[in-house]
Amino acid sequence: MGMYFGLTFNPEKYPDVTERLQEHASIFNEKLEMHLIVDLNLLEIYFKSMDLTIIDRVLLYDLEELGSWETFKSFSNLCGKYGLEYSVIKKSIDLHSDVDVPIGYLTEIIQEELLTNIKTKGEELMDSNSKQYTKSQIDFINKKLQASARMAARTEKEIHSLFTDDEINLVKENWNGSKPSTGRSFKDRLLYQVVAVIPEEVLVTNWNVDRRELLRKISDITEYQAFTLIRISIQKQTG
Repeated sequence: MGMYFGLTFNPEKYPDVTERLQEHASIFNEKLEMHLIVDLNLLEIYFKSMDLTIIDRVLLYDLEELGSWETFKSFSNLCGKYGLEYSVIKKSIDLHSDVDVPIGYLTEIIQEELLTNIKTKGEELMDSNSKQYTKSQIDFINKKLQASARMAARTEKEIHSLFTDDEINLVKENWNGSKPSTGRSFKDRLLYQVVAVIPEEVLVTNWNVDRRELLRKISDITEYQAFTLIRISIQKQTG
């Protein structure tokens, strides 16, 4: 059985961040193991000393905890080095390393922009010791984060157009009772936990859901759409 590796770099916000990460983990029926980390060097020591096969995901609440885009890039690379997926779960950010807009892609673009500025506008570059960025770089980052938020909103609309209320309620009911992840993707867990384990007569009688049609819909969606379907279903009011 795996778990989520929660972390914060801020001792003052430890209780609040722990509560928020626990809420997120509970949505996916995952155990949360929380850690107060001083810096990325200590985080790597943790990774080296642990059985990484039990870590399903690294959770961080807010990008601001890392202090700068450069530090975030190092965090992203560190998780990649040890084969770990991660999520930044603050609602206004909602970014994940293994969905359709991977953070690695954004960091590469930022790096490219930095290199371009080195060649064209040396007077606006960050000082190598201060870790400060120019206004244009900050604006660029904000635009990328806003684009990700817009994608999340678009995906929610797509899910509501693709799936009926009965299908979403079925996901809600059966996801709440599903077992924690054993390495499956969100999409595979939907196919197995939500569809394959439910008798046909229950699907028809209790939910007015056609198994073959629901299997087809889930098979056709992307991993990010699968994640969004789960999130929408959990948040949905039963009525």
